[in-house]
Amino acid sequence: MSLVFEEVEETLSRFHLSTTASELHGMLTGLICAGVEADDIENWLPVLCLEDRYLSEDEYRPFEQDIRDAYLQVRKDLESFGVEFSVLLPEDGYSLLDRVSAMTSWCTGYLKAIVEYGEISVDQLPDDCAEFLDDVTQMSDIELEEDPSEEELEASYMTLEEHLRVGVQLVYEQLNMEAANGSAEAGFTS
Repeated sequence: MSLVFEEVEETLSRFHLSTTASELHGMLTGLICAGVEADDIENWLPVLCLEDRYLSEDEYRPFEQDIRDAYLQVRKDLESFGVEFSVLLPEDGYSLLDRVSAMTSWCTGYLKAIVEYGEISVDQLPDDCAEFLDDVTQMSDIELEEDPSEEELEASYMTLEEHLRVGVQLVYEQLNMEAANGSAEAGFTS
């Protein structure tokens, strides 16, 4: 069962954080793609989610558990080889402007986690993965300037959302296949 946008928003709101549900989901997805483990949560959680907020020990432990649970769910969704994974965005009942804003937040979170925290260099990725990260960078700066029809916007939004879903799966499989192959090779040479 995938995460629900409103439930994640509620959790973040309960702890008075400025991070959005989509941004958090992007960060978790980026961390998982980069091979950062949930066991390392005490290192990455403050850096990615608590830059602007201090949580007391009593607040931090339940928050950490909520984020750990979300991390494990996103990883499970990614491990399903694309069947379960979807980008956490508001449902159709939200305005298109809100959904596009959430998509840009998701992209920002993903890039922050995979490139900055996960230290994945675009130069080290296969061309299709590097191209996808370039697309995500461009999508993180989307601004609705023109006045296209609602139908055109909706179609474009759905196309971009699918592009994110498929591209993330590509990056995840590529980076984790390389990690698995590296571990297997290390086992043969020892």
